[in-house]
Amino acid sequence: MDNKRDLVAAAALLGTFETVSQVVLVRELLIAFTGNELTMAIVLSVWLISVAAGCAAARGITPRGVHARVAALFIMAGTFSLVQVILIRLARPALAPAGELLSPALTVALAALGVAPCALLFGALFVGLIRYGEARSSGSLVPTVYGGEALGSGFAGAVLSLWLLEAADPMGVTAAGALFAGAAAVLVLRSAPAGRRRAGSVGAAALLASAALVLAYAGRIDLRLRDLEWRPLHVVASVDTKYGNVVVTERDGLHDFYRTGSLAFTIPDPMYAEETVHIPLLYHPGPRRVLLIGGGGSGVVAEALKHPSVERVDFVELDPAVLTLAERYGPPGRMGGDGRDVRAVLGDGRSYVAATDEKYDVIIVAAGPPISLQVNRLYTEEFFALAGRALLQGGLVGLTVEAPGARVGDDLAGLISSLVNALKPVFGHVELLPGETIHVLASDAPLAEGKYRLIPRLAERGIETAYINEFFLADRLSPLRADQLDRAVALRADVAPNSDARPVTFSYALTIWAKHFRSGKALARVVSHLGPAAAVAMLAAIAAVAVAVCALAWRLGRRGAAPLAALYSTGFTTMFTTVLIMLCFQITRGYVYTRLAVIIAAFMTALGLTATLGGRRLARSAGRAALLLTGTALVCLPVIVAVVFARLQHSAPGPPGAAVDVLYVVLAALAGVIGAGAFTVASASLAKGAASEASAGAAAYSMDLVGASVAGFTTGFLTIPALGITAAALAVAAVNLGVLCLLAFATGRSPSPAAR
Repeated sequence: MDNKRDLVAAAALLGTFETVSQVVLVRELLIAFTGNELTMAIVLSVWLISVAAGCAAARGITPRGVHARVAALFIMAGTFSLVQVILIRLARPALAPAGELLSPALTVALAALGVAPCALLFGALFVGLIRYGEARSSGSLVPTVYGGEALGSGFAGAVLSLWLLEAADPMGVTAAGALFAGAAAVLVLRSAPAGRRRAGSVGAAALLASAALVLAYAGRIDLRLRDLEWRPLHVVASVDTKYGNVVVTERDGLHDFYRTGSLAFTIPDPMYAEETVHIPLLYHPGPRRVLLIGGGGSGVVAEALKHPSVERVDFVELDPAVLTLAERYGPPGRMGGDGRDVRAVLGDGRSYVAATDEKYDVIIVAAGPPISLQVNRLYTEEFFALAGRALLQGGLVGLTVEAPGARVGDDLAGLISSLVNALKPVFGHVELLPGETIHVLASDAPLAEGKYRLIPRLAERGIETAYINEFFLADRLSPLRADQLDRAVALRADVAPNSDARPVTFSYALTIWAKHFRSGKALARVVSHLGPAAAVAMLAAIAAVAVAVCALAWRLGRRGAAPLAALYSTGFTTMFTTVLIMLCFQITRGYVYTRLAVIIAAFMTALGLTATLGGRRLARSAGRAALLLTGTALVCLPVIVAVVFARLQHSAPGPPGAAVDVLYVVLAALAGVIGAGAFTVASASLAKGAASEASAGAAAYSMDLVGASVAGFTTGFLTIPALGITAAALAVAAVNLGVLCLLAFATGRSPSPAAR
């Protein structure tokens, strides 16, 4: 390599390729995990711990012959990036039926299968590029490679979010990333000896040709792989939009619609449409204006129009692709068409309710179970407050909770109680109607009369139905069933209300899922007993063990404990904060599928610019004051995000959507600046007295990634499910405060470099 500029270019190509692969694989696994956003933390953790392992494995790379080795690593990584998507889609149906959640153990296993091979190679490439530049460049190479990689990641994130993710299918995006890997291999081979250059060029040419071929036939390949992923179902359509992935499968004349891996509705499914709509509308004495949130393509609109008093039906659908595909594969007439006013609103249901001046008699939430934060935000006290303002006097809100089986267990009772406790302060009257689908209805007027008028009103309105009849309703109105449900929920009356900052309903939904599996039962027990103090103690203990093990593994002893702790805190906090920003964005805006890339871009660009432009200065200033300053910033970072999120959720009507997007991008950039500064200062402190810069750089990078991986696992499985967003952020800040105290004590006792 001729100079540092070429080293930055190679690192930037690595960052570009790495981010493209990372975003595609995270999105693929998000679909495989049925849209549960907390699994993003698990995937990123597996990714980062694999990168750390790759760094450790590459310690033996020497400058001699490094050209060919780095080029070979780029070629292997480009090839694996194409294979990884195929592995995920082929493995998913072998683990569980389509649309079903995986156990925690299988979640980790599939995440490892899906990302570990590529991530190991990316870690090896980081160390390889440092070794590659050692013989040809002077100065600090760790910040150079780190910064160049981050700049490439920022560029890739911007291109992905602004254009590529919506313009191409996943296989096309993956092939584009492989082309960057091939270009990096060609760049590295320019300065290799002639013999090695010739052999490496053959591999690079093969990778470029393969990627170009995949890119040319990406659409066909992608649909075929989706079909294999959803077997034994047959996929007839798969569309990726900024809101998520929409898959339509066909079976026995039925079409199932899946949003990001989770079943949204089936066409035709008259029982679902009838039960979702008719029970809340029968509770109301004369509904005229109805708002449906979700399920617009499932036939609920036509069922609502069967009530003769209904004059207008508005239905909100987040993703236009869902309605387009429903029109293509569903029978005609599901959207009404009898001359009455039917209006489709394309956008986020919560944002619509917050901004509209329209008033409704009935608002029906038909968005599905709160198994994701995207859906849970339609079941929180903040949303119910908005819905209350959009209702006419005596209006009601109706939603459903799936309750298979005859008994309502403690967790399901807790879930329902969290909803009831979120509804009561807004509406005052909450009614539960038992059954395999439990209806939760809330109004500012008493609902008891409506309950006992269900059967007469069904007859009075002359509604023709296939399933909802007097016998069906009589079974639901059984006093014994109602008493059993009321008693079960009353026993859990102390459950906290479901809110944006503490998604209790979402946590209970995850607990119900987890208890179906042996690995999930243990996690559920830990989550149920994990309070703020226990969380801080647990996170601090994990940090202490990780720092001690890494100090022994890298033979750094006591002198390395303080900078290693700072590096661990850096990785842990930046990972936690990045995931936190993604989750907060999902809750605030309702979609994060495409915005994954822009959030990563903002974080990595800021990190790269800070490391590249200020890396040397920060490295030279590494000392007690710099360590304490960056440590203080790490204490404040998660708290800042939590405070901004809380202010956004409680501001009415709130800032425009574009302003919110910019605000979260700024927060991601702030995390990047703090992360780069803390990493550079701590790694420079660690390098003092180390055997070589490459060894110190690999140790620093590995420690940073270990902290990040621990953050991902604990965030996804423990802290946020148990504590919620605000308390989890405070717990992380408390642990960082402990690290800051350690830095103050250790650096205060250590002699200065000059004294030594």
